[in-house]
Amino acid sequence: MTTMTLPQSRITAGGMNTLVKLGQRVHIGGRPEPVVGVWLTLDTQLPQNPLVTATVLDDVRGVQQVTFHPANLSLPEGDGPSEKEAKALNALALTVSMQRTQAGEFESWKRAIAERAGEVANEHGFCGVYDDLMEEFGLPILRDEDFDVSVVIRATVTISARSQDAAEDSIEWSDIFSAISNYTPDWEVEEEE
Repeated sequence: MTTMTLPQSRITAGGMNTLVKLGQRVHIGGRPEPVVGVWLTLDTQLPQNPLVTATVLDDVRGVQQVTFHPANLSLPEGDGPSEKEAKALNALALTVSMQRTQAGEFESWKRAIAERAGEVANEHGFCGVYDDLMEEFGLPILRDEDFDVSVVIRATVTISARSQDAAEDSIEWSDIFSAISNYTPDWEVEEEE
């Protein structure tokens, strides 16, 4: 009889280096409610982030994706899963991974549809219909329209002249541009009536 080699995850984060096998009992503390159950997979481990994310078959809540600091992971002593249990856990881990992949692909597809539909709605003036349909089907509203916004800029421009009236008469766009490019002027958006 051959024994099944169980997949294992190496957690190397936060100064920790831990091997966890599929089906191994785990206790993850440092949370409002600890997660106690059976290890399925290591999902993410980023070098710049000390936290890791894993999937665990929690004794109480079922399959859970858990993000935790490796220092909060403990591996209680005990027998590992039988070969039949290991096969079932392996199938469960594969199923969860496939579901997440499919869910991610579906979310990407929904986003692409919403973006393209938004572009078409803008091109043909169907923005209200688009908004209603996206809301009805629970899809994101991903379109932008162009709006004219009236802005008033207040800036002080220094002009050399013989009088205030002469300075006001001789001001040019280049004087204004020069004045506002050298500092941030005060500005406000005028409300539409």
